[in-house]
Order: sequence, then structure tokens, then C-alpha cells
Amino acid sequence: MTHGAQSPLELEPGFVAGLRAKIEAEMSKHTIPGLAIGLVQGDESVWMEGFGSTARAEKHPVTVDTPFSIQSAGKTYTATAFFMAASRGLVTLDQPLRQILPEFRVRSRWGDAELEKITFRHLLTHRSGLCHEAPVGNNYDHKACTFEEHIRSIADTWLKFPVGTRYSYSNLGMDLVAFALSRVSGETFPVFMRHELFGPVGMTSVRYEPYGNYARGHRGRWETPSHFVPMLGAGGFFISVRDVARFISFHLTGCQLAGKTLVRDDLLREMTEVQWPVDGQAQGFGLGLLIGRDPATGRRILYHPGGGYGYQTMQMWMPEEQVGVAVLLNQSANGGLHIKLSRIAMEKLIAGNFRSRRTADPKPFGGESAVAVRCEDLQRLSGTYRSAEDARTVRERRGALVLDGSALRPLGPTSFISERGDRITFYLDTLGRPLEMQILDAFGCTHLPLDHSPSDDSGPDRPEWRRYIGMYRVVEDGLDFYAAVVLRRGYLHVVGWMGDARLREESHGLFFTADGDSVEFRNGMLLWGSGAVHTKTEDALRELTNLAEIDPRSRRLTVGTLMRLEDAYRTLGDASSADSALELNLRLHPPASDRLLQLAEVYLGKMDDERAATLCRRVLTLEPGNDHAMAILAETQPPSSP
Repeated sequence: MTHGAQSPLELEPGFVAGLRAKIEAEMSKHTIPGLAIGLVQGDESVWMEGFGSTARAEKHPVTVDTPFSIQSAGKTYTATAFFMAASRGLVTLDQPLRQILPEFRVRSRWGDAELEKITFRHLLTHRSGLCHEAPVGNNYDHKACTFEEHIRSIADTWLKFPVGTRYSYSNLGMDLVAFALSRVSGETFPVFMRHELFGPVGMTSVRYEPYGNYARGHRGRWETPSHFVPMLGAGGFFISVRDVARFISFHLTGCQLAGKTLVRDDLLREMTEVQWPVDGQAQGFGLGLLIGRDPATGRRILYHPGGGYGYQTMQMWMPEEQVGVAVLLNQSANGGLHIKLSRIAMEKLIAGNFRSRRTADPKPFGGESAVAVRCEDLQRLSGTYRSAEDARTVRERRGALVLDGSALRPLGPTSFISERGDRITFYLDTLGRPLEMQILDAFGCTHLPLDHSPSDDSGPDRPEWRRYIGMYRVVEDGLDFYAAVVLRRGYLHVVGWMGDARLREESHGLFFTADGDSVEFRNGMLLWGSGAVHTKTEDALRELTNLAEIDPRSRRLTVGTLMRLEDAYRTLGDASSADSALELNLRLHPPASDRLLQLAEVYLGKMDDERAATLCRRVLTLEPGNDHAMAILAETQPPSSP
């Protein structure tokens, strides 16, 4: 493995000054309270600096020693500690979880034997079949609980699919890895991490509970509540950018300290290789981190982002180039600044390392010739494909297959390439009906099961389902999220922040989505994946309208909240309430044309051409000649006759 000494970087003159200026401009544009950045080469710091303040209401300056919550980026630290323990023989990668945690339970539609199959490899690659959240101590549940209570509550969740058959991002997997490490070490997980990783590497700022002078999280204008997050293995700690840089340097030097190797080379190599790759896949999930490719050099980029509770993080490094970047922010809505800065900084670091760079093909699957595919073969692929992390709409339009508004180039009846070179493959059942869509792109391989399509048969339309129809609300960090439960063609659908998900009944009150998430209806509540608890509401519009008169700048009246409310009412067929929610949004958040175009894009993506066209026509009455509105309107028009 490459982790030797490198020549000093030769950065462009003015690079730091230019990056500093960009940071300050972007922080002002997106009203970001605080940011910290660190650039490293090998075990040396190239540049580190803090910007802004720890909170809007306070003016404590952010420094390179200010702890931020790094959220899911912390999964790579848990994985690293696992491999350190494996190097000492405490655990093994393909060891079944229940050998260490025999009491572990989870509900399974495929029998209890599935539980015996879950290994640490499955947990570290999100292929265990576990859902994203647990009922206790999740992103929506801020009640005080212990790590042990959080872990015990996993027994009330359901496996989404048979173990090892596909990928689905899960916080629970990393938390179970952490709990197992606590068990084999005989220490609490925070103490184990301090002894195993944080202490030896010199990461002194780490804390699992917020205290002292740390960066407060923000969503929009508002500070998010600070509290203990019991998802310890999934990313529940705070750390400074100086210590993130130390962690990156630890990896760049091959996980060695004072000449001693703390992670065996074979384990470190396996950690940084794509697991279960499909043909042609060079990017995707390794073990506790992601593997990408630099478009200029073709070499590996190892990284893991993090986001939630008002924070965003990006940490990445390139072993062959011996350079790395960390960006920490305390504002969730930041225009993707943590990603942009990381990419810009990495490009400059690479340029400073190498005078000549080969150019990689921008489209890894380019060059194949398009073939003719019959319209009826394209139409059968139309539908909504979704997973817990992603949802895509496919439809035939004017003789082409369109994915989220962009036409695909056909290579065959079920194989296509997008404009940017992504390969899309559809898998069919024995009757020629689509089962799932596979997308192979620069980030890896994604499998999206077909959720529903225009050609589906009608469902059973059970009378007892009607009690579930209505609007439901869930609160995350003080923000309202709405979902509507409706009956369509004999099936219940949940439409909201999770997209548009058709429900398949398993037993009375228990349903599953095509992706395997459980949906339970209990006492006027909707429990999504055993994590997000939605409460049925009858007066959402009246409540928010009254709130607007008292406090029009309330965090419950954001653009996004009112857009979701409008969409929920329209999904339920209540056009009057939907229009009222729209007008409230336009009144509180001008200019109206911006809000209308946002909604038009949403409805175009949902294949509701009529609604998208109506919104665009309204924009054109406000701003005749608006190019964006005319472009969307053109997309909604039927093809002209030859």
C-alpha cells in the first residue's frame, strides 16, 4: 500500500487567499454561521483555519480546535476501530454478529435463520437488510435514552430484504458494530474508542455529549436543539477539524504510529476496496467508507460525508497522492459548500503533487452506438422506482425513455446510457415486467425496485384501509414534514418526504414498501421504518395560517414546509386547501415566481404535467417571457403530429 513520504506540495501562488475569499463569500451567501477547513499531506498540515462563529446568537469564533458534530462521517472512525480490533484478533470481518451478541433480535419475513447470516462485513457495507433507524434514539426521537436502550429497540424493526442481497443505508449497522466492540472489549464504546483510536492518534477534542465551546447546529435561520445522540457508532460525536486532519493523516500513513502498524495491510486494503461490485464498477461502498475516482488522475478518493442536526461534513483523502481535505459546517442548508470546497481543495492539492496528469474518460461507458427500441418496449419500463435513499421517475416521451426529465440513449431494450455517461439497466420478470432499475454512475451502483407503474393491475381496495387515509405530520429539529396517505387504483400510497410509495399489506395494520421499509398504522399514527412517527392531523392549514399572523418568521413556516403541505393537500384531492397553502407560501416568501417554478419542477418530476403547466402559466402572467417557465411548459406539451 502507498503511504511513503512525499515531496513538499507546490501550491499555486495565492491558493490559500483565493480559497479563503471563496469561503467567506459563500458563507455570506448561504448565511452559514461557522466553518472549519483542514488540508493535509501525509502526516503534515498544509493549511487549517476556522471561519465565522459557533452560533448565530453567540460570537465565539470558530477555530481549528472547535468541535463540530460530524454526523455520518463518524462511521469511518467506527470502521477503523473495528479493523484495529480485528488486527488484534478480537473480531473477524466475516464473523456472524450473533456469535458476539447472541441476544440480538430483529423481525424477519424470511424466518429467524436470516439473523444468523448477518456478519460484520454486511454491517460495514449496509448490506445486512436492517432499516435505517430504530424506534428509540433516532433522528426524530429526541427523548433521553441510553445507547443500550437504543440497541435493544432494534428488536422492534423489520429486515428490509434477505441478508446480503442488496444495499440499503443503515445507521443501525454501525451502531451494532459499536455495541459488539464494546462487548468484546469489556468497555463502553466511548471508552473503547478513546483507548483504541482517539488517544493513540492524539484526537483530544472528541466528545459524545455537547458541552463547552462547541459549534451549534443550524437549519436555516434557526439553531437546532443540542442533546446527546445515542447513535454512537453511526456518528454521534463531536470533533475539531484539527483532529479530523489527524485521522486523515493516520490513514495516509497506512494506520501506523511510531513505526507500529495498527491495522494490518490486508485489512486496510479490503476496507478501501469496493465490496460486491458489479461489472464495470470502480466506485461505491467499501467497508465503512466510500470509494470514488478523481476524474483527472483516475486514482482513488476515499471519503465519507455527514449531515444532520444542522451540521454538514466532508472528509476525503487520496492514498496514492498522500493528500486529504476536511470541511466542517454548522449549517445544514449550505448549497453543498462542504462538497464544493473539498473538491476544489483536492484538485489544488493534486496539482501541487504532480506536474503532469493524465486525463480520464469523462464518460466511462461512452462510445456504444444507440439502437432502435419500440415505443411499447419503452412504455413498459415507465414507472416510479424508489429506495429509502432515492426515487426516480421513468416514462416514455416522444419515442424516448426519459429519466427524471433527461432522455436516455438506448443500447438495447433494457440497457441505456444517460447524457453524462451513467449506465441504466432494467431487470424484468419472466413475463417481461420490470422488477428494478440499476444505475451505475460515478458514485457507485444503485438498485431501485419498481414501486408502481401505469400498467399495474388494480389492488384489493380493502374497506378497512379507509381509516388510514389522511394527512400525517412528523417533526424533525423543529421543522414540520407532511405526508399524505391516499388510495390509488386499489392500493394505499404514502406521499411526502419519502416520495411516492405504494404499500403492500402484510397483516392488519402492517404494510411494506417495494424497498422493504415497514409502515405500521397504530392509534392514529403512521410509523415509517420503525423510526419516524407521524401523527394524523386534521387542522394543519388552519394551525399554520394562525401562526403566520402571530409569528410569520417561525421556523414552522419555511418554504419547504409549506410546499410539502400544499403537495399533501393536493395529493388528498383537497384543491382548496392546497391553493390556500400555496398562497400562504407566496405571501410569506416572495418572489412568487421563484416559489411557483420550484413547485413546477416538483410536479414535472412527478409526471403531473397538467399541474406543472398551470404553475408555469401563472409565472408567465407575472413575468412574461420567463425562460425557465417556458422551458418547463414546453416539456409538458404532447408531441406534435408528424
